[in-house]
Amino acid sequence: TRLVVAASDVYKRQEIIYALFHSKCINNGEVTIKQLAELFEKAFNINLNNISLLYIQIRSRVGERTTFLRRLTDNLNKAMLEKDK
Repeated sequence: TRLVVAASDVYKRQEIIYALFHSKCINNGEVTIKQLAELFEKAFNINLNNISLLYIQIRSRVGERTTFLRRLTDNLNKAMLEKDK
């Protein structure tokens, strides 16, 4: 079964791709943005044509730029705290 991500979640995917790229945690940092985008395209059956443009849009956000990544972290921490009770 192929995983499907809603088209409206484009910025969420971009945040994840760029976070993985800048953390150099894939292939010891020997990977390009284009390669990561292609991996996501295949894994989630999506099209990421404007990955560089979307990065510029994320960078231009006022306030917190990576809201989705923060939400992921918050949700994981919350789940672990619940399990600790």
